[in-house]
Amino acid sequence: MTSYQPDHSLPSGIENERYNQILNRIYKMESKYKDIVQMKYFQNFSVEDISRILKIPEGTVKSRLFKAREILKIRETEVKEKIQNVEVYITPTWKKGSLLLNGDGTWLESVMEVGEVEEWDRYEYGESQLVFWDYRARSEVTRKIETAGLTLLEVMTKFDKTNTMNDRIVYFYLDNDNIYAFQRIFLDKLEEIEFFPDNFIVRNRKIKTGEYADKKIDIVEISINGKEYKNCFREISFDNDYHGQELIESVWTDYGRQLISRLYIGENWKMRGISWKNLENSIQLIYKNIPFRLWSEFVLNKNYCLEDHIL
Repeated sequence: MTSYQPDHSLPSGIENERYNQILNRIYKMESKYKDIVQMKYFQNFSVEDISRILKIPEGTVKSRLFKAREILKIRETEVKEKIQNVEVYITPTWKKGSLLLNGDGTWLESVMEVGEVEEWDRYEYGESQLVFWDYRARSEVTRKIETAGLTLLEVMTKFDKTNTMNDRIVYFYLDNDNIYAFQRIFLDKLEEIEFFPDNFIVRNRKIKTGEYADKKIDIVEISINGKEYKNCFREISFDNDYHGQELIESVWTDYGRQLISRLYIGENWKMRGISWKNLENSIQLIYKNIPFRLWSEFVLNKNYCLEDHIL
């Protein structure tokens, strides 16, 4: 624990409600994650305080905190090794080309066949050198549905985190190599489905190599955990809104499968307690003479279709 001397009274009002929400979520978690969350949310409390708040014996608190430290040490080592193996670099020969993107990549709507699965890991850079795993998202095409002359694909995405409100189901159909997605996102499967073409919008977009006002697209090679992917499209896009400057770096294979999505922030960034100083140990990137630091990234962890394209 820290040297901080806690106030032995419980929070009240809104704070008390927030603690209750945290506790309810902790109780639903697997035991190994309880250890870590307990350490994260109660790091400024004594063992006695945590015991009182969680209503568990002090011995259990000590045991869980010990396990949490051990799990974090192991996870830190694993993630650092994984991040070191994720590299993007420009190929020596500049190539011109374009790519038609089907689906949204990071939001896992690019899977095409029933039974096909994508898994994404999300990493976030905290206040120290520790790079920690935030959650894993798993997307699967669960079924095909015939309705109104359309063949719809149902894609279910689940997030490995306590707040399952982020779980989502989307419906789309393919026609002449175009992908049309229904504009709503559903939390539960639909038993009776009556969708018509007018309910859908085209989700395709075409990217071309080159440098534009707010983005740059080039051809790169990428290595993920020792696997090499050549002739990939990389898009670096810049934005400056009320949160501050941000940079998004996305990489796709030449057949439209997204591999990585990274979010960098600028020096003036203000959102969710993340600041330039928080990320002083993170990876830095210079774009148009502006420095950015990496905040988070999605990395494609699994997709059976990729194996045929590894060179």
